[in-house]
Amino acid sequence: MVNNNYLIQLENISQSFSTTNDTIQVLENISLTINQGDFVCVVGPSGCGKSTLLKMIAGYLKPTEGQVLMSGQTITGPSAQRGVVFQNPTLYPWLTVTENICYGPKVLKKDKHLTQKKCVEFLTNMSLEKFANAYPFELSGGMKQRVAIARALMNQPDVLLMDEPFSALDAITRSTMQQLIKKLWLDTHQTIFLITHDIEEALLLGTKIVVLSKNPGKIILEKIFDYQMEKKPLTQWNKEKKEKFQQDKQMILSEITTL
Repeated sequence: MVNNNYLIQLENISQSFSTTNDTIQVLENISLTINQGDFVCVVGPSGCGKSTLLKMIAGYLKPTEGQVLMSGQTITGPSAQRGVVFQNPTLYPWLTVTENICYGPKVLKKDKHLTQKKCVEFLTNMSLEKFANAYPFELSGGMKQRVAIARALMNQPDVLLMDEPFSALDAITRSTMQQLIKKLWLDTHQTIFLITHDIEEALLLGTKIVVLSKNPGKIILEKIFDYQMEKKPLTQWNKEKKEKFQQDKQMILSEITTL
C-alpha cells in the first residue's frame, strides 16, 4: 500500500534479466521503507543484487515486478532529488574541483551567487579548499571521492545513494571518509542509502541495516542500530559497548554465511 509518509518505498519489487538462454532472477519480493533522515546500509554476499537495488531507487532501472516510490510517486527515471556516488568517482577530467562540484547547479541554471557560496561551504566541509582549482588527475582516491560526494550534495538531494563508495580506498583513507560521512549525517540528517560489503562499516554508520540473501536477493534481516551516535572511535568505546558491537557484527555475519 502506498504511504506518502515514507521518503522511499519499495513495494514487493523483483528484478530479473534475460539472457540468450535463460532468465536470471536478481532480486525477489523486496519490500522496504526509508524515512527522512534514515541512514540505511545494505549488506549481503556478492551477486545478491545490492547495486541493482540502488539503481532502481536511483531510477536507472525499472523493477520487473512491484514499484519503487518517492514521496508516494512512482520513480520513473533519474532525478536531482536522488544524488548518486559510485565506487569509482565519475568526475569530469577536464573540469577543476570547483567546476565539478558546481556542474549540477550550472546545468540546472541555479543562481550563480548561491551556487558559489554553497561550493565554498562544501570545499571547506570536505577539506578541499587547497585543491579548489586542481584537476581530478592531481587528486588522491579519497579526495576524488570527496569531490564526488560534494557534487552529489550540491543539488540538495532528498536522498544520497552510495554504492560501495569507500571500498577502493586504503584503510586509513577509508576510516577518514567514514568519519566524514558520519559527521555529515550527524550535522544534517541527510537521508543516506549506502551499499557496502563491510559489516563493521554498516554498523558504525547505519541507523538501519538491511541484509540480503544470496542470489536471488531477499531481505533476511532488517534491524535498527544506534552505534552511529557514538562520537568516539571504536577503539575508545567502553568494554561493554565493544562486546555488544562484536556480538552484533557476528550476528549479521552469521546471517550471511549460513545462507
